[in-house]
Amino acid sequence: MATEERDKEEKVHDDGSPITVGSGGGKDKDKDKDRESNISCTFRDEDYPEQGNADHHRRRFRAGGRKINTFKIRRRNGPWEDHSDVLPANGDCEITITCEGSDDDVIINGRDFGIDMNPDVYRNMGNGKHTNPNADSFISRVVVTAGGLVRYDQTFFREDDCAVCTDRVANSPSCR
Repeated sequence: MATEERDKEEKVHDDGSPITVGSGGGKDKDKDKDRESNISCTFRDEDYPEQGNADHHRRRFRAGGRKINTFKIRRRNGPWEDHSDVLPANGDCEITITCEGSDDDVIINGRDFGIDMNPDVYRNMGNGKHTNPNADSFISRVVVTAGGLVRYDQTFFREDDCAVCTDRVANSPSCR
């Protein structure tokens, strides 16, 4: 089955396989207490097999021929804000998620849907959760680029407690 046909079929029948990056936020500066959890990259390991090195630190995990269709952001347990309209129709884009800390940045690849991350930083805790032990790390910026152009660029603060959800199906039920 061609990729386009498979994508159309998934929009109707598939609940997707999301990649979520977020939580964390370290200490609450106003209340001086820990947030609920450290920042994590969460995805079904079996859906995103490792594809080798993206660079000298990060590894690639790809869904194999699928493209991104959902891009949402949530701040501090609020509702998911849908920004899927910034994604190109062919999925050919990169979402760079900048996190505070050493080698904490994550890249979501849209055309060959998957994630590039450093597995030495984001340790596999099982059940698809890859957690950063640095409690002070948080998402500080999210940038979507396509064809050399910036299509989305937002700065976040520790207090935003930002999370990003992406998926290969449109309007992913997992990002609600």
